[in-house]
Amino acid sequence: MGRAVAGMLRGMPRPSRLEEAKDKLRAHYAAHGGMPAIQAFAELMGYASPSSAHDVTNALVKQGFLAKDERGGRLLPGPLFGPKRSRAPSIPAELLEALPKGVELEVLRVPKGSPLAVDGVLAGDYLVVAPADRTDLSGTLLLASGRKRALAAQAREGWAVTAVVVAQFRAYR
Repeated sequence: MGRAVAGMLRGMPRPSRLEEAKDKLRAHYAAHGGMPAIQAFAELMGYASPSSAHDVTNALVKQGFLAKDERGGRLLPGPLFGPKRSRAPSIPAELLEALPKGVELEVLRVPKGSPLAVDGVLAGDYLVVAPADRTDLSGTLLLASGRKRALAAQAREGWAVTAVVVAQFRAYR
């Protein structure tokens, strides 16, 4: 019986190693907004071979801490991973440095089928907007009328100017 149990446990990572992996994966996810590839995870854990990384990640998938994409390769946070980060990317540092100081910014993601997806603004793009309520502004304005929102080069009758678009960027993932 002892040999059978030992054989079953062979290849299973130690519980302390799994906890260490969870901590490192959470830290990586918080810093990068995504999970590492297996090779990067092996390096993160100090493994010489990706096969050890596969053993650990497979055990974490069984626990529900991790999941794998539909093709079974890419690591994803599982149901027990904990709080997940928003997919909205952070504003690039170069952009922040170019903006006036003290301006409150908001990042909006343009959803599919949105009236905001016009004239070079695609669904999935991110718009960085600064609150504004003046109708004499120039540039791309974010307008609102009831629950509707639209982009325009100038104010429109019946629409309130809510913000001015100061930047637009696209995340390729």
